[in-house]
Amino acid sequence: MRKIIALAAAALLTAGFMTGCGVQAVGDGQSATIVSSSSAAENSADENSSQTQAEQVTEDSVEDSLEGLKEYFTAKGYIPADATQSNLQANIIGAKEGSRYTFQYEGANVQMELYEFDLDNLDENAQKTIDEANTSGTMTVIGITATGTAVMSDSGKYLMFYNDPNTDEAHQAHTQEIIDAFKTFKS
Repeated sequence: MRKIIALAAAALLTAGFMTGCGVQAVGDGQSATIVSSSSAAENSADENSSQTQAEQVTEDSVEDSLEGLKEYFTAKGYIPADATQSNLQANIIGAKEGSRYTFQYEGANVQMELYEFDLDNLDENAQKTIDEANTSGTMTVIGITATGTAVMSDSGKYLMFYNDPNTDEAHQAHTQEIIDAFKTFKS
């Protein structure tokens, strides 16, 4: 009984400490991200650091891999620092690997999935997924057509699935900017 009380007290103290420091857990019930609030001066320093990083990271400075694409998109701000990442079972669509990012963009819940294909070893699922993305801009997974836009890179090595439910002009322009950067990555 004493152990239970001690554990409960420790949990409450930890929660109080984290709340006092401006840290909160944000999630969708399946995954969570720790978000920390900070002063305006710290935010300004972080923004300057991010801008410097973006200037240093170019398409030529990253590897021709899914990891390189993620690094490039993060530096350009297309994958925000507070995005929740989860690894995907990419083999379902015949891809070598894949990651999903969920984040907020101007109040909209956005989902971005990035996949890498091994062009020397495409199976039937991979070819079907690539053909569908190229012909209709969609992606079907386990018989269900996903809501959003599926795009192949010009190199044919990468697939991006992007879903921003907000269709106003600013969001459409942002989506197109991301698609354009994606299509030309390492092509």
